[in-house]
Amino acid sequence: AAAHLAATNRYNNAKRQHEASAPAGVPFERLVSCSDDLTLYLWHPTLDKKPVERMFGHQQVVTHLSFSPDGRYLASASFDRKVKLWCGRTARFMATLTGHVAHVYQVC
Repeated sequence: AAAHLAATNRYNNAKRQHEASAPAGVPFERLVSCSDDLTLYLWHPTLDKKPVERMFGHQQVVTHLSFSPDGRYLASASFDRKVKLWCGRTARFMATLTGHVAHVYQVC
């Protein structure tokens, strides 16, 4: 019960922070998928079943992605040896991080 209450409090706090700082029209609940078609998709699953944005840029399979704790950023990992940073709210590309000499499997 205590763990559930703590998780609910974290969720509610994150939602309040999002509502105070996110651009109009960006829902709190967002989902991003990645694929071996080299793309990522941003979804607003509570509003629609169609993707909102298709994200391009990786040159090989996209293996993993992770939102920052506040949901403002998204990092994607790929076999192209790169990590890409995206806006977690709009899916706008922000930067490419390089340096790996082999496949990147995961970001946390």
